[in-house]
Amino acid sequence: MAHLFRGIRYITLAHSQSNHISDSSYNDNPKWQGLSPFGKELVSEMNNIGIMVDVSHIPDAAFYQVIETSKAPVIASHSSLRRFTPEFERNMDDEILKALAKNNGVMQINFGSGFVSEVAPNWRNMMKAKQKELEESASKDSPK
Repeated sequence: MAHLFRGIRYITLAHSQSNHISDSSYNDNPKWQGLSPFGKELVSEMNNIGIMVDVSHIPDAAFYQVIETSKAPVIASHSSLRRFTPEFERNMDDEILKALAKNNGVMQINFGSGFVSEVAPNWRNMMKAKQKELEESASKDSPK
């Protein structure tokens, strides 16, 4: 008997930290240098049962390992372009975007200001530093 699945199914392989599937683009100390052995098996099994592989949040090494492993197009469900945020590995550079296109994959743009402009995160970091400075100044002036 055939089963009818409604909706779209996908799994994002990592988020803000490395996990048992993949390293995260936010993690400065990669555990797997891309996908874990389990992550490579998972990508293949996701292909077998029709679950899309989401490459958002993974580092470049993991992305290329997914492209090498996957027999189906992959998606970047919420990524942006590194051209506009050069130091932000979470976003995709031109070569990754070309590899995604060659895979017949899809990239959905995240239009959050910090993902599409260096100005927003620079401004946010400046404001956080100013807030910390004010809090430290206030704690020095408060009676104990």
